[in-house]
Amino acid sequence: MAIASFILAIVAILIALASAGYTRRQAVAAEDVREIEQARRLEERRPCLSGKVERLGSDTYQLRVTLDSNEPLQRLNGLGLGRSDHGRRVGVILAGGRSMPGS
Repeated sequence: MAIASFILAIVAILIALASAGYTRRQAVAAEDVREIEQARRLEERRPCLSGKVERLGSDTYQLRVTLDSNEPLQRLNGLGLGRSDHGRRVGVILAGGRSMPGS
């Protein structure tokens, strides 16, 4: 009877180890799926922009950037003033016709 109990205990330990390994694999797979879904969602939410350069005068141009995606922008980073190739100041106009300060 003691041998049967011993064998049964070993089988129970092996089943517990197999269950722990299976649970670990499931957790890793779930984390992988979460990362894939997060990347997919980020890609879906990436704004689609189009641009058009319009000539306003002999040496003046305007860049119009249009949001083509359905979801509105929450913020816009990286706008500012720069210099053209000829050393003239270049202004940036925000959507809605508001100009950046200094332009």
